[in-house]
Amino acid sequence: MTTDPDIGVLSGLLPDGQQWTVQPLLWGCYQLSIGRVGAGFYDRSWHYAGHDAVYKALAQWLEVYDDVIEPTGWHRAHDGTGRRRRDGDPTQEYIQW
Repeated sequence: MTTDPDIGVLSGLLPDGQQWTVQPLLWGCYQLSIGRVGAGFYDRSWHYAGHDAVYKALAQWLEVYDDVIEPTGWHRAHDGTGRRRRDGDPTQEYIQW
């Protein structure tokens, strides 16, 4: 796991060798991204309402990563689908384009 204290970024490796990164966004939100190490961009990412939400989701996801394709608790997915979830609730998912 690596950190950059100047900008608040934390990153590490997933069991399949991809890199995960957590970084702060505007308005108190955080982004969890995954992608190939050294690629300079992410393949998929999810937005969370705050610091606690993103780190809780990351910790839970790392425990079940081999069996679960994405973390939980996010309110906006950046995977080309336009998916949103009110309050991070998967039963409240909708598409916004």
